[in-house]
Amino acid sequence: MDRTEEVSQRGELAKEAQRIAEDAEHSGAQHFAAGQRWRGRALWFGLPATIGIAAVSTGAGLFALVGRDIYITAGLAFVVAIAVAVRDFAAADAKATAHSAKGARYFALRDDARRFASIEAPGPRSLDALTDALMALGGRQKVLRDEEPREVDADLRDRVRQGIESGDYRHRVDGG
Repeated sequence: MDRTEEVSQRGELAKEAQRIAEDAEHSGAQHFAAGQRWRGRALWFGLPATIGIAAVSTGAGLFALVGRDIYITAGLAFVVAIAVAVRDFAAADAKATAHSAKGARYFALRDDARRFASIEAPGPRSLDALTDALMALGGRQKVLRDEEPREVDADLRDRVRQGIESGDYRHRVDGG
């Protein structure tokens, strides 16, 4: 292979890494935004639910202790059971953590792909070694794409895309 062909292949490897970096940036930002949204839901839903559950549980316990109407005690216990089930089903805090963690893993992939395109591809490594490294980046991207949580709300995708296009996530060295 002559030097021109090698330079061309290195350029193609770098372009594919840049595509991975771009995809990872969008996906990472979307999952971070989803994590923030779910964190807000966890606060606004979880705090009142926890306070309500504690208050109703206390009421049920007091009614049981003083021997009042067993129907009131049973009703309060039933309300607590439903509130706990709804809170656990929503799992807002777990969803917030899952989205934020996935966003962080996407950003790590973005950073590695960007370094590959900027530093490794034009560097001294062999084309075989570069191809293997690029395939590993693609494998990480596929794993992230296949794991839960997979989806974010459509309005977040649009908001994140607009933010990225307007310069969010751009470093000063890159004109940000």
